[in-house]
Amino acid sequence: MAESSTESAPLSAAPLREFTIIIEKIIPPGVNLRDTTVDHYLRQSPPSYLLGYIVNPKAIYEWHKRNGKQRETEQETLDMYLACIKKNVGIEWGTGLQKETIDGEEHWLIFCFQSSNREHVLAIDRRLVENFRRVTRMGSDPMLIIYKHPKMRLLCFRGLAALTSRPPQCYVC
Repeated sequence: MAESSTESAPLSAAPLREFTIIIEKIIPPGVNLRDTTVDHYLRQSPPSYLLGYIVNPKAIYEWHKRNGKQRETEQETLDMYLACIKKNVGIEWGTGLQKETIDGEEHWLIFCFQSSNREHVLAIDRRLVENFRRVTRMGSDPMLIIYKHPKMRLLCFRGLAALTSRPPQCYVC
């Protein structure tokens, strides 16, 4: 009698692939960086370390189309894919899913773990990594995404403000 196994393919012992995303600075409305009468200071927030995927939505649609699982429109197909992920792991826009523009194209960051400490991401149990890969229907393990996000502090000081009693102008992004 043959034994049936419920285990999937063996877990990859290879280290996680890494990808760095540096998001361009976001300047608040009304701030003119070319104004030489104002001193501008930028302080970038520390990076976040994510365990997940960088996905092109067009590629998701093409995969569904090749496998005959597409809906009537591309948007309906993508909505179906996102609904499946939300149902299985609770990831939705703002909590594990966000849009970014990389090289002029829209991409989605789909991630299941976020930390300010790289070692926390690298210490995740490989079984959890495999389960996340299976739920997202990806062909490879998720990667370590080093996300340098646009949350920064932009301080603008008028040159004469230090000499007067007026407080300096401060903008926080």
